[in-house]
Amino acid sequence: MGVRFQYAEEQAPAAAEKATQLDAAQFEAQLGRLPSALIQELLGAVERLNKPHCLEVAGRIGEIDHALGERLRNMTENRQYKELLAVLDRLTGRGSHDAVSVDAFPEDILIVDDTPEISTCWRAC
Repeated sequence: MGVRFQYAEEQAPAAAEKATQLDAAQFEAQLGRLPSALIQELLGAVERLNKPHCLEVAGRIGEIDHALGERLRNMTENRQYKELLAVLDRLTGRGSHDAVSVDAFPEDILIVDDTPEISTCWRAC
């Protein structure tokens, strides 16, 4: 009979790469439509690898754009800080964070807040 099934996962490598690039461009465009203050707050949370704050900001973004909020939440949960920083750097016109390898940070890192007002230590959630 000669019937051949082709499943969605069997995309050609070039087609899969192009789809990823389009997805990345769409993601950046979605972030670019957010208020500047919200982008800056997200950038600050990501730069500090502050997972709870990233999740909180993602939740507020989800109130504006549910799909975008979910994607940001998933990226935070999967520790995709490097990818987030790259997009946020492009949006804000800031320098690259390539010198910092956030992939090398462990899941559970010690954070020390040594501000003059308060001196505390806690484990990142």
